[in-house]
Amino acid sequence: MVELLEEVAHEIVSEPVTFVIELVQFGILLFIIKAVAFGVGKRKGMVTNMLAERRERVTAQLAEADAGLASREAAARRVAEIASAADTEAAAALRDARKQARQQKAAIIAEADAQAAQIVQDARDALSKEETDMLQGIRDRLVDVVTASTQQVLEHGLSPAEQREVIQNAIVSGIDDLEGVTLA
Repeated sequence: MVELLEEVAHEIVSEPVTFVIELVQFGILLFIIKAVAFGVGKRKGMVTNMLAERRERVTAQLAEADAGLASREAAARRVAEIASAADTEAAAALRDARKQARQQKAAIIAEADAQAAQIVQDARDALSKEETDMLQGIRDRLVDVVTASTQQVLEHGLSPAEQREVIQNAIVSGIDDLEGVTLA
């Protein structure tokens, strides 16, 4: 019963407009039933007329008390049967609602897992692309450094010691540029 109330409360919170509409419809239905059954103003309704007829019949049936007692016992058995059927139906409805809730929960979790896996895969792809781009930038910069140092050596007719110093200076300058590329 508590779970049923929790489900009702959940429906009210998740769809308040629908709840208000259904509540208004229920009120209108109750007014119509009251008007037809009990009447409005001076007009008598069906129930009022039925009560008068019933009063006459009950008076007639008092003479037949034994027959009335048997019918009351049958009515009591019928009420018990109806109550039992209602309990069974309520339990079945609750089982179905729980089963449906479990299925929906599993579907939502599966969808969330799929989305999470896609996000992780997208992040891995982006990281791999960035890594590839960074390595390509480093390779290009190294080629530029080697080319620049070779060009400086070839342009200046230098002694081996001077060549070594020019190459070292070009490499140090290129490494500084590379550190700027990798950190940026």
